[in-house]
Amino acid sequence: METLLSRALPALAGSIVPGGAAEDLLRAVTAHTPVGIFLSDERGGCRFVNGRWCELTGLSPEQAAGDGWAQALHPEDRERVAAEWQRAAAEGRDSVISYRFRRPDGRVVWIDGYASAFHDADGRLTGWVGACLDVSAHRRTQTELWTQAHTDPLTGLPNRRTLDALLAGGLERDKPSLIMIDLDHFKEINDRHGHPAGDRVLVGVAETLRKRLRRSDIAVRFGGDEFAVLVDADDPLPLARDLLRAIRAIRINCHGTKIAVTASAGSATAGGRRTGNGGLIEAADHALYRAKHAGRNRCVAHDQLAAA
Repeated sequence: METLLSRALPALAGSIVPGGAAEDLLRAVTAHTPVGIFLSDERGGCRFVNGRWCELTGLSPEQAAGDGWAQALHPEDRERVAAEWQRAAAEGRDSVISYRFRRPDGRVVWIDGYASAFHDADGRLTGWVGACLDVSAHRRTQTELWTQAHTDPLTGLPNRRTLDALLAGGLERDKPSLIMIDLDHFKEINDRHGHPAGDRVLVGVAETLRKRLRRSDIAVRFGGDEFAVLVDADDPLPLARDLLRAIRAIRINCHGTKIAVTASAGSATAGGRRTGNGGLIEAADHALYRAKHAGRNRCVAHDQLAAA
C-alpha cells in the first residue's frame, strides 16, 4: 500500500547523508511535529530520526544509527517487530504495530508504530519510513482499568472474574485442580467484632494463602468470605489441608481480643472421569458444601463424593 510518505521519500532517501542538505531539509520539515519520524534502509538500519523520536526514546541520532534503535527496543518485542516488518514488506502493505522502547533512564515507553516500505523502479525494497506515537498514558489507563476490574480491592487478590476468564480460556496445566475455601462462622465475627475486624480477617487469610502457595498457583477472592485456589496437582487435598492448618493459626488483634478463624474446603481436579475445566467450580463447590455439612473445619474432595 502506497502512502504520501512512501511515494515522496524514496528519492530523498538516497541522497541523505549525515550532515548533508537532504538530511537538513528533512530535519527542518519534521522538527516541530509531535510525531516521532524515522527513516531506515532496506535492512532496517536507521538513517534518520527527528527530534520528537529522540525525545520519546531517549536516544540521540548517533545512538539510533544503524541497528542502535533496535537495541533500544524492549527485549520481548525485538523479534516481533522484525517479523512484522518482514511480513509487511513481503505483502506490500504498511506495518502497524505496538511495541516498547526501553530508554537509557530505565523508563519504558509504549509506541504505536507505523512504517511504510518503499521500493526502487525494479520493485526492490530500498527502505522504510515511519512514525511513532507515544501511547504510554493510554496503556497505563488500560492497565489500571484491567486491574480494577480483575482485582479484589480489599485483599489485592485476583477476583472471580479472573478465575472465570482462566477457566473459560482453558488451562495449560497437566492436572488443573481447584480448592474452594469458605471461612466458618464468618458472619459471627462481623456481628461480634464489627466489619472492620472482619475485613482484617479476610486480609489475613489472603496473606496466608500467598505465603503458602507456589508461584504457579493462583489464589482468588471468590466473593464474600470465600476463596479459591487454582493449582496444578493430581491430588490437591494435602495442600488444602495445609492451607486450613495455616488459616487456623491466624490470630487477628481486635481491641485486645485475638480473633481466631477456621475454614472448610472442597477440591476438584479436571480431566479423566472427574470433571472438565468448565465444571471445576461446580464440583469443588459441591465438595465444599459437603465439608460444611459434615461439621466444618475440614476438607472434602470431589473424588471422595464420586466414590461414595
